[in-house]
Amino acid sequence: MTTTTYKQRAGKRTIAVGTLSKERYSAEVEVVNSLGVHARPASMLCTVAKKYDCESYLQKKGRKEDPVSAKSLMGIFSLELGRRDYAIISTVEHDSNDAEQCLEEIVDLFKSGFGED
Repeated sequence: MTTTTYKQRAGKRTIAVGTLSKERYSAEVEVVNSLGVHARPASMLCTVAKKYDCESYLQKKGRKEDPVSAKSLMGIFSLELGRRDYAIISTVEHDSNDAEQCLEEIVDLFKSGFGED
């Protein structure tokens, strides 16, 4: 198990909430569909992430901003993921053991081009 420090955003500052031992999984994927992550793919990502109890995050590779929750439509929009951009996906187990399965399903969405093209 890895030790992860959980953080909670409060306005523009980050507050440390506590330290827990949880499993963390991550993957890097390329956006392959021609229109990037627009409304429909973002909605699909949120729907998948919300099926699971784990925490799931997305980050655009090369950007220094904090990762956004994959359960937040507006957070996903803020990443401005276009074609050929890379996204870093990470999941952290909560009370259930579904983080790895959540990660695999999100990766599959990216690899399939969200059913487009």
